[in-house]
Order: sequence, then C-alpha cells, then structure tokens
Amino acid sequence: MKSQMSNYRIEKPNRDYWNIMKGIGAICIVIGHSWMDMQNFVYLFHVPLFYFISGYLFNEEKYKNDFWLLVKNKMGLWMKYILIYTPFVLLHNFFGYCCVAEKDQPYYSPVMMIEQICHVIIGDGREFIPGPLWFVPSLIMAVIIFGLIIMITNKISEKLNKTVGYIIESLLIIVITSLGYTMIQNEWYLTGKMQITLTALFYVWVGNICSRYAVYLKKSLNGIIGIGLAICLYLYSRNHLYSLVDGFISPEMFIIAIAGIYMVMCFASEIVKLKQKNILKKSLCLIGRASFWIMAIHFGIIRYIDRIYAWGKNDVTLMFKHYLGAYRFLVPMYLILGIGIPTVAYYILIDRRKNDYAK
Repeated sequence: MKSQMSNYRIEKPNRDYWNIMKGIGAICIVIGHSWMDMQNFVYLFHVPLFYFISGYLFNEEKYKNDFWLLVKNKMGLWMKYILIYTPFVLLHNFFGYCCVAEKDQPYYSPVMMIEQICHVIIGDGREFIPGPLWFVPSLIMAVIIFGLIIMITNKISEKLNKTVGYIIESLLIIVITSLGYTMIQNEWYLTGKMQITLTALFYVWVGNICSRYAVYLKKSLNGIIGIGLAICLYLYSRNHLYSLVDGFISPEMFIIAIAGIYMVMCFASEIVKLKQKNILKKSLCLIGRASFWIMAIHFGIIRYIDRIYAWGKNDVTLMFKHYLGAYRFLVPMYLILGIGIPTVAYYILIDRRKNDYAK
C-alpha cells in the first residue's frame, strides 16, 4: 500500500496538461471581467480552479517534514507579486490622469503612495488595474496553511496511524473553511483577504485528495462528460452567481465549483492528447504559462479599450457605464487583446529567452 501511494504522482498528467488547465482558467478570468453574458458561468469555478491546481501539485513528500522550506519557496512568488504590483501603485496618478482607472480616483501624495506600497507588501494591494492579482497572496497563504496542516497530521500519523491523521486533517479543513465562510457571510474582512484564503483552503485540499488517487481520476476524465457538465453548469448559472470577493456565497457553491473544475479537467484531458504542434494545444499551453501576466494586465487593457471608444465618442463618461467591459459589441476585442497582449509580451520577454537559454 505504501509503495502504491508513493508512486501515485507518476500517474499525474504531464506539464502540458497543467498549463492547459491554467490557460483555460486564465481565459475564463478574462471572460468573467469582459463578457457579462458569461460572467455567472465562469464565476462558478474559475478562481477555485487555481486553488485546486495548487493543491493537486502540492509536493507532500517534499514539504511534510520541512514546513519552512515551503514558506521559503512560496515567498519567491510573493516577491514576484510585489515586483509586478508596485509599478501600478507608482503609476496610480498617471492612470487617473488618463482616466483609465476608477471613476473619481483619488490623487496619491508621496506619503499615500508609500502607504499603498506597504499594503502591497502585506498582500493587500488596492489598485484597480492589477486588481485580479488579489488572489496571488491568498493562494500562497492557502498553500502555506495547507502545508502546516499536512506537517501536523503527518506527525500524528507517525505516532498513531494514517487513518487518525486523515480524520484530523479533514476536520481541520472543515473547521477552517467554515470559519472563512462565516467571515465572508458576515462581512468580516481581514487583511490580504484572509477570509477568502480560509474558505478556499477547501479547494486546495480537494486538489490534494485527487492527486492521491490520480490513477483513478485520470481514467474517469472524458470530453463528453465535460460537455454535459458545461451545459448543466451554464443552465445553473442563469439564476446563480457566486463570488468570494463580492460575498456572493452559498453552501452548494463548493459542489458546483468542483463540478466546474472536473469539467475543465475533462476538456484538458482531450486537448493534451492532440499533437504537440497543434495550434490549440500550443496556444493554451502558452496562455497557461503567461497566466500571471494575463491577470496582472488584462484589467488595464480592457479599460484602455473603453477609454479609446469613449474618446472617439468625445464622452469620457461612457467608459464608466459598467465596472469593466462596458460594451457588448467590444467583447471580441476585450478577449483577443486582454489575453493576446500579455501572452505575446510574456512570450517575447520571458518564454522565448528561456527556450533560447535551454538550447
């Protein structure tokens, strides 16, 4: 049994599979911020998907006895968040001058700018354009908390048995998730959106559980099932909207999100079978690798599109018709540029250089 469990990670799909998963997730995030007709649908699962992926890829063997190694590794991603987010704070007044941020955006004095940078450092950035990056510190903290739970339950398993360890692990996850859910429900907002972190810990855990039974999960993935789930979830979304950030929650959202994640896994399992040079497969893999950039930049791109349209109509108020993505007929442009520009920038500045270095 021990050898069987220790080998389960060999059965995980390859790196392309997870890049495709992240690529689909990144596309869904841009859709949620620009295509209002599809917002309810993608909001069912797009954010939980990234927590799930982190849980699935969590290296339990590496971190179960070395919690501080996990913290050290995740701090690298935290620094990346700070380095990408801070320039948006420094350019805050410029974006306000260009009317591409929020309506009636306040002017930052040097002291206020330093204060906002401090918020970024603690994972509580408050700028409009890089707004979708809120989930990066939350995701990091969720994985760190999960790693701490794994370390504790592993020690319990060694002293007692694995069954007791799994039971305590499950109870801790349920209690912490319930605490986060209660905080969101009662509008108790914490620094760095910790109430969301605690709630989303459930998805990290589910991802890790799925990784323990990867062999069986892989056999169950099917494109036809994915299509069926997509239809059912779309019909469900016509009367339901879930958003951890906005506080639109209900107990059934956990099951619905898992169904949505499974749907994405089904689609990814079919796409990864395509030939390596297939344009769909290559594109989704690249978008997945560029997902961090997409989340950081697409808000600004969509806002600039609205700004250009408002400038053409000589009425700046037109761009504030909605929170973001004000016009249905501009949706194709929002999607193409909102996904395309960050992806191309990532490919030129990062991805191609990595490939050249590897050669």
